[in-house]
Amino acid sequence: MCSVIFFLAIEFEWIQPTIEIGHLALIILRSSLTIVTFIWLMLLFVYLVSANTTSEEKLQHYNLQLIQKNKELEQFTYVASHDLQEPLRTITSYAELLRRQHLSSLDENGKKYLEYVFASSLRMKKLIKDLLDHSRIGRTHVPEKTDCNMLLKEVLDDMAISIVESNAQIEIQKLPIVIAFPTDLKLLFQNLLANAIKFHKKNEAPKVVVAFRADAKNWIFEIKDNGIGIEKKFQENIFAIFNRLHTRTEYEGNGIGLAHCKKIAALHRGVIGVQSEVNVGSTFYFTISKNIE
Repeated sequence: MCSVIFFLAIEFEWIQPTIEIGHLALIILRSSLTIVTFIWLMLLFVYLVSANTTSEEKLQHYNLQLIQKNKELEQFTYVASHDLQEPLRTITSYAELLRRQHLSSLDENGKKYLEYVFASSLRMKKLIKDLLDHSRIGRTHVPEKTDCNMLLKEVLDDMAISIVESNAQIEIQKLPIVIAFPTDLKLLFQNLLANAIKFHKKNEAPKVVVAFRADAKNWIFEIKDNGIGIEKKFQENIFAIFNRLHTRTEYEGNGIGLAHCKKIAALHRGVIGVQSEVNVGSTFYFTISKNIE
């Protein structure tokens, strides 16, 4: 490095040699210093390339580890949920047998305890199903051209009873044809529409509008309702698994539906969020990348 500085000083006449040297000697000196400078620059270049390559390799290694851990976690969730079904069926079967054969011999407390067993078993059954569904998101499907209008028609047909019972008004604007995972995208729409209907004001029928817009990279979908709304402090946490804002006596559910939605949005290289005001309503939005392979 000192030789590089010395070369630059002589080359640009920042300093003058204190001894007399011939013209040929000065050329040789300058040539030697040029070669040394070139070698230093090459070594620096090699070092920077090597450091950058090492960083990229480490990042790629960490990404592969993260992907592997996520796969292991999803596999564990699937296996654990699947294996829990058998003992749950046993509990439910024996409880049903007890109710049919010995209900009359139970006192009021015994009957109440038995109903607790049945209610808890049903909640556990629903929870296990939700966990299995969560672990299966994106596992077996491939992206394909999907007409969102047809998809929403299927969702509304599936939800016909709850729509009639709640007297809900649902407006769906003309939606695009996208490249997506159709089964998972249908579940995403269904969860958001179901929430929009479920969390409505007591004395006001739910009104829901499904719309979209687009930018250069994404399709942006919005589901707007006139429901009870969500406090600002809860709006970032509602997409965490098992996160509930209300008791089961107020609204049924396991607190996993919006976690489904977040995972499905990520599967489509998108994001999900909400804008909401208490007693006014909520607008849930999610994006789908236009470049899904």
